[in-house]
Amino acid sequence: MSSDNATDDDLIREATKGALDWASEKGKSLIKNLAEKIRNKDLVFIGDRDTIERAKQQRHKSEFTFFKQIITNTDSRNLFQMGLTLRSLQRDNKEAEMKNLKTKIKNKFDHNGLHFAYFVQNGLFSKYLGIVGINEYETIEQLRACPSSI
Repeated sequence: MSSDNATDDDLIREATKGALDWASEKGKSLIKNLAEKIRNKDLVFIGDRDTIERAKQQRHKSEFTFFKQIITNTDSRNLFQMGLTLRSLQRDNKEAEMKNLKTKIKNKFDHNGLHFAYFVQNGLFSKYLGIVGINEYETIEQLRACPSSI
């Protein structure tokens, strides 16, 4: 059928098909973009730009580097990082940001997650490792296997 003889139904069908094809391509692009942001950790649940930057900085701290070697659970790593972030916010008297982050942690990880973050924020994790006798373990694998480890 030539375009001169196209009916309204044909035009509507073609326009709809074109719109759906365009939306499908845009949707794929948006999903790929979102996945890339999540993979690069540019998209996180915090929301506040300053707090996000602080959280990213915590990944370079020696405590986090060590913790990352013994704990492979992603949620535990995130909570550890959030605990270090709470410590940083506390040190700079950022009360509103701390309250916001605590609320986000509680909403995402429940009370147990918030308690874990407090454990890190207050420096108790490092003290705990000293108490369990970190120097008794020759390798990270032995520490991971310790029944009292986190």
